[in-house]
Amino acid sequence: MSDSTTETKRARQKQRREQRLEEQRREVAKARRNRLIAIVALCAVAAAGLGYVVYDRIQKAAADDRQEAQVAAELQELGCTPITDQPDLGGGHLQLDQASLTAADPALLYGDHGAGTRREQAQCGHAPLAATGHQPTYRRVSRPPTRVTSS
Repeated sequence: MSDSTTETKRARQKQRREQRLEEQRREVAKARRNRLIAIVALCAVAAAGLGYVVYDRIQKAAADDRQEAQVAAELQELGCTPITDQPDLGGGHLQLDQASLTAADPALLYGDHGAGTRREQAQCGHAPLAATGHQPTYRRVSRPPTRVTSS
């Protein structure tokens, strides 16, 4: 009798072990399937977000093009001409020393395009501020007042 009890006990243990292994396999397969579903869902959300961004940019570009065409039509009705850039003369286009620049007539130096900004005029000595001997201030720097303390 002990032999049959042992066999049945072994068979029961083997059956329980196989059931546990089968249950573990099912859990692993379920976890793998859930991971796959989560990854696919995440990719779908990312693709939808990217699609929305691309769609939005295309719509904005089309709206900008329509607005640009509308503004161009309004400017055409008003008789405005396209912008033309003047050639760059560079920073050293006046090849004279300071004394010659101060003595020269601005009309001769600059021709038909004028003397330029007040800063350019001051550099040549033709601005009203340069005539008074004061240097023009081009940039204001706000600094706290300095206190001199005796030591």
